[in-house]
Amino acid sequence: MTVDVTLLAPVAALGVGYGAIRAALYSKLQFAVAEQLASRVPAEAVVIELGVDTKNLYYYPKSTKLVVCVAPDVNTELVNRIAIETSTPVLPRSAPIAGSGEGDLFWGQARESADAVVTTGCLAKMTTESVRTVARKAAQVLRPGGRFLFVEPANGERGQSLFDAIEATNAFETPIAFDESWATLPLFPHAIGVAIKKDRTSAADAKGEGKKISNLRSRRRNT
Repeated sequence: MTVDVTLLAPVAALGVGYGAIRAALYSKLQFAVAEQLASRVPAEAVVIELGVDTKNLYYYPKSTKLVVCVAPDVNTELVNRIAIETSTPVLPRSAPIAGSGEGDLFWGQARESADAVVTTGCLAKMTTESVRTVARKAAQVLRPGGRFLFVEPANGERGQSLFDAIEATNAFETPIAFDESWATLPLFPHAIGVAIKKDRTSAADAKGEGKKISNLRSRRRNT
């Protein structure tokens, strides 16, 4: 049986076009991650990075005090090598990202001891309940005013599930700041944004509204 190769040309062209779009979006996504970390991680911050993408160590502000790199199977040797290259203080820590039962410790850190929690793709394969667990732990480990920064795939309901998980903690300011242009892409949409933990005064004021807030769909705004 012979195949007319001219019939395969449109299919090949479609594959090449799809690959080119994917490559271009990946490059743009890396730029978005770099901008997110460089501009939104506070100065002199203690950061907890979940999932450990070592490229991110090149993007943190030079004043960053410490990046706690958390993953179930963290590559300590690689993390330490990139840390030396970037002059970024790091603490590699092998721990489950959505694990529970840590008492008063959250990814090995004390309650309200971090200035930022960062996730850049590690939530993509988690269940909805695991994402909720991560959001709760982020709320507990962050200081008032601390930032939960996320760059996560938002296909299907994943983006909305992340927003819902953050709002359900009742610990973060609403609406959550996010980049609408990324969230509405027809191919490879992403939730890119930041949730800021309430200070104690605003948290107390919102206590009576918790039930109402947790039942709302995310009211998002552009960054």
